[in-house]
Amino acid sequence: MNIYDYLDNLEEIVDSAWTMPFNGKAFIEVEAIREAIDNIRSSLPNELSQAKIIVRDRKKILDETKSKAEAIIHQAKNKANLMISKEEITKASQKKAANLLATNEAQVKQIKKAANDYVDEILKQTEAELLKNLNDFRQIRKNIHSTKK
Repeated sequence: MNIYDYLDNLEEIVDSAWTMPFNGKAFIEVEAIREAIDNIRSSLPNELSQAKIIVRDRKKILDETKSKAEAIIHQAKNKANLMISKEEITKASQKKAANLLATNEAQVKQIKKAANDYVDEILKQTEAELLKNLNDFRQIRKNIHSTKK
């Protein structure tokens, strides 16, 4: 089961609670609530591990892209160095290498931005889910405390 299943279970427990007429307070099965909370807690590290994997994959993509760009740059420099010819050919080669470098750097920046945006969105979604869960836990504890009084 994943965290959403545990939250659904928790919601079912709350929905099935016996409600007192006129004041809206409910009687809930405390052990069932505790078990649901324990299950959610135990599944949270898995969700966080998945987020770490995404971040690690982002770094891998960026490293591979950088490595490819460096290889292309190195190849362009080697080609430029090997050309021993007239001044026009040398200038044309240098211009082509500079354009290739600029293009590759632009591609690297674009890929980095896309990867960062993707990871940021995943982390934002994970953060929102964690905050929602925390608010749900707080509400449940508040309900439990209010039923004790």
